[in-house]
Amino acid sequence: MQVEKTVELSRRERKDLEKQRAHEHCMRLEEQGKIEQASSISLHVERLTLICQQRAEAATKREEKASKFEYCLVYSLFGDIAKLES
Repeated sequence: MQVEKTVELSRRERKDLEKQRAHEHCMRLEEQGKIEQASSISLHVERLTLICQQRAEAATKREEKASKFEYCLVYSLFGDIAKLES
């Protein structure tokens, strides 16, 4: 006499199992060339690279503007003395 036990999964375990199966399914489809997940990722990387580049350029401009302001401030306060000391 053989008794079979039915295993009941918790809600969290079922969701994890579904998630794992869905991921495996997507990976199989990607391998078959039916979906192009890699191209969408590369687009995001390109977009983020562009954003980083724009932020770096903006930071450089802010630093240049601050240094010009500092020079103008020192010159307006001390005039020619600032030129002699530098």
